[in-house]
Amino acid sequence: MIKPSNRIGKTGEAAISLAGERGWLVFPIWGVTDGKCGCGDGDCKSVGKHPVAKLVPNWFKQATTDSTLIQRWWTAYPEANLGVRTGIESGIFVVDLDRKNGIDGPRQFAELSPDSFGYDSFDDTPKAVTGSDGRHIVFKLADNSEVKNSSKLAGLNIDCRGVGGYVVAPPSQHIAGEYRWEISQRYFEPIDPPDWILELVTGKGGTEGTAEINSDSVSFTCRHDLKSHPGSPEGERNHTLCQLVGAYLVTIGLTNDLIPLAVAWGRRCKPAYSEKAVRKTVFGLAEKHARQDQKKAAPKAILLPYSGIEPQTVKWLWQDRIAIGKLTIVSGDPGLGKTFVLLDITARVSRGMDFPDGAKCQRGKVIFLTAEDGAGDTIRPRLDAMDASVENVFHFEGIRSGNDVLDFFQLDKHLTALRETISEMGDVRLFVLDPITAFMGDTDSHKNADVRRVLAPLAKLAEEQNIAVVGISHQTKGSAQFKAIYRTMGSLAFVAAARAAWAVVKDPDDDDRRLFLPVKNNLADAKGLAYRLEDGRVVWEPDPVLVSIDDLSESSPDDGPKDEAKAWLFGQLEQGPVTANAIQKASKADGIGFRTLKRAKKELGVMSKKVDDAWTWFPPPQLEVGGEKVEPESFQFKGAKSLRVGTLGPLERQKANPV
Repeated sequence: MIKPSNRIGKTGEAAISLAGERGWLVFPIWGVTDGKCGCGDGDCKSVGKHPVAKLVPNWFKQATTDSTLIQRWWTAYPEANLGVRTGIESGIFVVDLDRKNGIDGPRQFAELSPDSFGYDSFDDTPKAVTGSDGRHIVFKLADNSEVKNSSKLAGLNIDCRGVGGYVVAPPSQHIAGEYRWEISQRYFEPIDPPDWILELVTGKGGTEGTAEINSDSVSFTCRHDLKSHPGSPEGERNHTLCQLVGAYLVTIGLTNDLIPLAVAWGRRCKPAYSEKAVRKTVFGLAEKHARQDQKKAAPKAILLPYSGIEPQTVKWLWQDRIAIGKLTIVSGDPGLGKTFVLLDITARVSRGMDFPDGAKCQRGKVIFLTAEDGAGDTIRPRLDAMDASVENVFHFEGIRSGNDVLDFFQLDKHLTALRETISEMGDVRLFVLDPITAFMGDTDSHKNADVRRVLAPLAKLAEEQNIAVVGISHQTKGSAQFKAIYRTMGSLAFVAAARAAWAVVKDPDDDDRRLFLPVKNNLADAKGLAYRLEDGRVVWEPDPVLVSIDDLSESSPDDGPKDEAKAWLFGQLEQGPVTANAIQKASKADGIGFRTLKRAKKELGVMSKKVDDAWTWFPPPQLEVGGEKVEPESFQFKGAKSLRVGTLGPLERQKANPV
């Protein structure tokens, strides 16, 4: 159950805004927590949609514009959803278009509308997308309006919330998603409803006995065409004329015959519909039809001031490493265990098991798309070895087309099908593509512009569906001299489009040890980790790895830096063992590359082993520089302190005569 708190949350802020700026009466509705209604009833039949009765026992009748009371309500229940009372009190009514049981209310609404665009034609009044992907359109309500609270208008998935009703408003939470404004009430006041909307919501319009006309996948519902229709009685004339003219414009287009046909139809009505009224309706529809065609032909830049954009915090699948709603890339050479790492993450998500660094993991579903490993002989056995809840992990077999053929999934063609599948599944937390380059379709993976055109919609899908998308990629060969960000296979756009990129590399001094290191992270500062593959499982080390990925690419034929690193390292260890973490921090501060330090460690014979769960380096018996054995006192480091005392200063090598 939602606990009281001393903050009002973004929904409470939205409630104050609606009440203060628009004068709409608001009240608190139970929110949704972990897919369950905040009321605490595990079998609630109205999840996230019924009022917090302990605050408003008379439900929407206690809705208010009093900011003090609103503040008090949402301070007590900051996760509460936002209810808006409709009717004369708020001066609005709402047309509610549902998508339920496979019936598409928005499409039905389009078929009823005179211009066939339905919801999309109302671009100058507030409208919202509901949490279940329905639609709300807000209209102005006259004081003497007969618009009541009603359901299944004309037998369709279209409801009205007017006198005696209420709606759930953005940014409330539904079990399937978040409500959001598509046309914000901050910038558009509700408009007066057109006649055909009033006829629909008051039940005075006639839609029975209809037939469907289809053209270019756009449907209109009308009884006949303009030539054959016998006319309509008073109260139905304008609604029917709008349908007939709309069908004419789509099927035939704007021609010189339209006005004469419409005027002739008006004369057949009883009583006759005046020519002036007919012309006004036809001109209005023709003008809107032309505007819609123009919109389709000419792209328009849409600008939204940041004052209308709510600040948001990053949501994480794996804290600071893999973000929800973003694209992440994991790259590495073949055979290093990239897929193992992602299957380990998959197993953790499927069970809700903590990540290796102790970060909490929310349980959910995972879709795994692979082009390299068999589902039955490779992926499933690995998931079993990792104790995954396999009922929450789904193998992506492909896309089944209308002819029942299973097509290979392609990002440039099948994102819509993927979006629908994720929406239907619900509770999907992670989508993995292994490797991502295999699913680019006809896109040239080496052209930045082409890759961006495919990855941008994928990133948008991740944001819309509130999931983490991870693409696995190989690294180019023979490029150790380049920075890691340039080594991901294909275009640089793969890493550029991702908000975080990680690389899997081999520890140069331990063939069995792998490093999981950040290449890029625009969202957080996270350190690397190390792991080993043992008995089909990923065994992570608890301590972070501080080395930079680019340090491992360091190479130089000159032994000068290596000799200097050997002298430096011998100096740090001459008083006894030091933890590997302390050595790495100090070497980075003194400008010694990790690869160089590793070479120095190996040549000196420095041993490392775990002491009290921390890797520790032990001093070598002697120092050799340039083929000569020397004593450590021969190398002095200005300002140097013991690593057990403080951080080392800048490294200066000073030659001295051997004693």
